[in-house]
Amino acid sequence: MEGNFPIAAINYVHLPDGTPVVIQGRRHTWNGEPSSPGMPPGILKGYGDPDWSNKLGIMLEDMPRPIFYLTCHHSGEIKHLLDEQYPKIGSSIMAIPGDAIITPKATKRSKTLVAGGADCMFCALYDGQKYAVAHFSVLNEFGWKNPKFEEPVSVRIFREMDPTSSIVVVGPTIGPCCYDWGADDKQELVDRMIQLKLEADPESLFQERSNCPEKVGFDFRRAMIERLGKLGAKVCVRQAVCTCCNNTLYHSRRFEGTADPRRLRNIIALPIIRAS
Repeated sequence: MEGNFPIAAINYVHLPDGTPVVIQGRRHTWNGEPSSPGMPPGILKGYGDPDWSNKLGIMLEDMPRPIFYLTCHHSGEIKHLLDEQYPKIGSSIMAIPGDAIITPKATKRSKTLVAGGADCMFCALYDGQKYAVAHFSVLNEFGWKNPKFEEPVSVRIFREMDPTSSIVVVGPTIGPCCYDWGADDKQELVDRMIQLKLEADPESLFQERSNCPEKVGFDFRRAMIERLGKLGAKVCVRQAVCTCCNNTLYHSRRFEGTADPRRLRNIIALPIIRAS
């Protein structure tokens, strides 16, 4: 069962076990609870139109607590979430530093996993035994300008989850129409892809600009969908639109020209209900 909500770019899809994956665009609000320690200010706190939450219909505050919010700092860290790790957090929110959270399906405690940001790719994953949310970027997937890079986050996730049984729900990301790269940066990225040997034809992922010959557009969405497919996963794309072009519905760093953590976020949320 799938549904689309035209206001503020909210939509959802159900995983095979019935768990919903919620994708929400810019201007999500949090009316009441302030951000927890370590949480960038303004991400979940009330913002903008005071009546906005009533217009959205699906909100984070309606989801099971505690909420674990992935900070998505391109670090490549993968965190494992077990029931016994967080016995005292009650119904609060906790910021989890890293680029992926993996948790077992068998749980004695309901919770919600959330990842969010601007133009990068945010995903929910499920293999029948484990759930995960993840953040993929050119830094943590291709190692571009990342001296600490060792291996793609996606490759490492599928060492812990069964890729052939996995469904990956992909939210909106920046498109090649707006993801501009200069010649030097493009060559570095192509060299990285050749070294990783995960892309059959790296050059085909770039589009020439007729109005700006010194720039090319990188199709990051296609690159990641092909990579996830090559690793064995089934990919479900929700709202295959460019976040920058659709900036009234989605937050875009490229469009707004800011990396300020207090800005709004696009989120993907995975509410997990404890086994009865």
